[in-house]
Amino acid sequence: MHKLQRVSKIMKVLFSSLLCLYPLALILFWLNPQTMHYYLNGFQLSFLPYGLEMPQTLSVATIIYAFLLCLLPTAVMLCIFYFTSRLFSLFEQGIIFSLRNVLLIRNIAMTLLIGELLVNPIFKALISMLLSWQKGPGERVLQITITGHDFGTIFISIIMFIASWIMAQGCSLKREQELTI
Repeated sequence: MHKLQRVSKIMKVLFSSLLCLYPLALILFWLNPQTMHYYLNGFQLSFLPYGLEMPQTLSVATIIYAFLLCLLPTAVMLCIFYFTSRLFSLFEQGIIFSLRNVLLIRNIAMTLLIGELLVNPIFKALISMLLSWQKGPGERVLQITITGHDFGTIFISIIMFIASWIMAQGCSLKREQELTI
């Protein structure tokens, strides 16, 4: 149990840190959007959909609007980081099978699903239009993409829903056992 609590504390600190670092990275990205990607030891960080081309020059207004649009998927990520941090906080306290854990896992799954089915398609369409708007009529782009990554995220969220349901059933059985004399 001590090892579980130690690992849970590390994960709680990691996800709590991401709550601050992710928005900071977004701000840094849009302060210098021409670089498009930041490389950290071979890791590529981009806040734009795959395959979307960044224009050579962007007006200040376009940068501000793009930053504001990027807040949509960022809000989804921040919710996931928050719920995951709370989940690991419960694990750190030794609370493994409880209805609070079930609700947090469901919240993570629901946030993933809403992000992939609602937020990401809207974001991809709007950001592609915004970044191609300066090109003029006939060259503007409305990009709506579905990738294997999107299907993978939907699949993972469904698995998390099923896992939370199984945990809820386990909590009910545990409660029944505690009440049995």
